[in-house]
Amino acid sequence: MTESERRNLFTYATKELSQDAFLLWLFNNYDDEEVAPAVYALLREFCGLASDEKILSLETKAQWHDMDVSVWFSTNQDKKYALFIEDKVDSGEHNQLEKYNTYIEASEEEGHRVSKIYYKPGYIYPDEIERVEIAGWEHYDIHQIYALFQPYGKSCKNSIVRQYIEHILARERILSTTEKPERSESALDLLAWLAFYNKSVIPSLEKEFGRSGAAFYAWSAGHYGYVCLSARHRDDIKIPYLEIRSRDCLDGKFMARILCYGMDEVYIPKQKALIERTKNSELFECKYLRHSKKGVTIFPKQVGYIKEGLLQAKTTEEFIEAVKRSVREFLDLMKDWD
Repeated sequence: MTESERRNLFTYATKELSQDAFLLWLFNNYDDEEVAPAVYALLREFCGLASDEKILSLETKAQWHDMDVSVWFSTNQDKKYALFIEDKVDSGEHNQLEKYNTYIEASEEEGHRVSKIYYKPGYIYPDEIERVEIAGWEHYDIHQIYALFQPYGKSCKNSIVRQYIEHILARERILSTTEKPERSESALDLLAWLAFYNKSVIPSLEKEFGRSGAAFYAWSAGHYGYVCLSARHRDDIKIPYLEIRSRDCLDGKFMARILCYGMDEVYIPKQKALIERTKNSELFECKYLRHSKKGVTIFPKQVGYIKEGLLQAKTTEEFIEAVKRSVREFLDLMKDWD
């Protein structure tokens, strides 16, 4: 942790509720001369305020109908606005925006100019963007958010705003990571792994295996403290898949697992055949399979994993090659799965 990170409030306040609190605090200080420039920059971008338009009154609510941040305000040009922000940090959109639209209609009926913003200072996935746009919301990722705040980074005298901008800058830089991270501990470490998977590893995999119909994803399991890269023999979440966790690939080590979560019972014969093929693999093994849980018979969820110490991945290049070898063997094991 750098000295700047150590002293920054947002190094520790990493949850969405903390960001909610910051945004609510920010808008409610629209009349503070140190904070106002940043507030007006956001409102001009999000709501289309004119350069000479000034706020006369403003009200905010947290979790109004479960929406993270809601702001209603009027201006000196006899206009009323309503701004609704769904705020994310590292999690994604879970189909809640359509539900929010029904409550937002009331503000439109009252004559407010409505703006709906999906605000995520992180990586927004393509399918996430699609859901946001279908719901009629605008989306802002880390690069767009930093661009809004960046002009006030040096000139702003308010320490809270300045620290938030420094925090956003750190996230923006991390999301450009193309080299294998060395740690998997802090929120910024996990963001670095997410960027590395999406910018370096997945494009390399798609180039080599894309024509086979294989699909690749990266996602952050922030609650558990790691980032996953998953490979599937086809774009179907209900078939066995390969998973590579960031915390299993530190200090030059490399581990990948074949998992079978969410499987339909009809596939059990195929899963049994997969296990038998895995037993004959040079790369994977499947010892210690778990066949019961709390006295109930289950089909093993983990059916294979890289033999310990077989693959090393100290450098970015070694890591990508280890991933490719794992994917190649996994796809071969899955070749009879239709």
